[in-house]
Amino acid sequence: MLKVYVRTRHRDDAAADRVRQHAAHYGDLDISPRNEAVDYWQFLRDVMAECEDPYFVACHDDVVLPRNFGRQVAALVAELEAGGTPWGIVGNAGISVNGKQIFRFISDVFGGPGTSAVPLAVAMLDGNCLLINRRAFSEKHVEIPDLSGFHGYDIALAAESWRAGLAVLADRRLFVVHNGRGNMAEWTSYVTGKEFSDYWLRRCGPVPALTINGLVIFEGPTDARPLNEAIVQTIKKHSIAWSAPLPAALDGYAADLERADLWADLVEMLPHADPINRLGNFPMTVPPNFPLITSRAQK
Repeated sequence: MLKVYVRTRHRDDAAADRVRQHAAHYGDLDISPRNEAVDYWQFLRDVMAECEDPYFVACHDDVVLPRNFGRQVAALVAELEAGGTPWGIVGNAGISVNGKQIFRFISDVFGGPGTSAVPLAVAMLDGNCLLINRRAFSEKHVEIPDLSGFHGYDIALAAESWRAGLAVLADRRLFVVHNGRGNMAEWTSYVTGKEFSDYWLRRCGPVPALTINGLVIFEGPTDARPLNEAIVQTIKKHSIAWSAPLPAALDGYAADLERADLWADLVEMLPHADPINRLGNFPMTVPPNFPLITSRAQK
């Protein structure tokens, strides 16, 4: 049974009850809502220390999971293991390793999902719903960085995974409906702040962080091995797919969802997600005015 840990935003029973209500029809998920007074970094560190399963899912409390989510995740893991792909994290939205495409397997305020027959390598993921390979993290001694707050964890986890030679992937089987709108102002303030900037320069070198919110430039002294070297070596070594054709044909999109048995889930999720029937262009080309965010580490 797949363990799903949900970090609720408020320390009250109502938030946890809402998560349980949405998940009432799941028979193959062990859902654990958490409303402790800890930030998201500590939430992840606690789960990593507590969970005994080889992998688990961590997600936000405004995520609605499809009914067949557990089966889809099991199929994805079996496919990755059968193919011998060393992986660390899988999510449902992220930016390609060359920074030219955004892959989306999610329905949210920004549009509908796309499709791909295979998992695609991404530089960074959206952290709304993450499948984390706890066993691989343990074997490779990958730790959750000693940072705090409610942003940046998805960027850091992706970076630490790639540094360890573990692929970071986006895949259609992590499809969810995400009702959150995010907080761009808080996110920008966090990733350009001293704590996160110092971490990035220390661990990843003077290379930009490619994120779906923009290209974050870090400036400051560092002796770290550039992150992009680790990404390129891992992709080449294991022949991991990192791009998809533009655009995806509508017939292929519909056929893929049918094979994935998602239509019934979408109907059931209607009360929780509006709209969910928009067909987005996939992959989405990064717009010319893609944000450029600069952080100057203060030493």
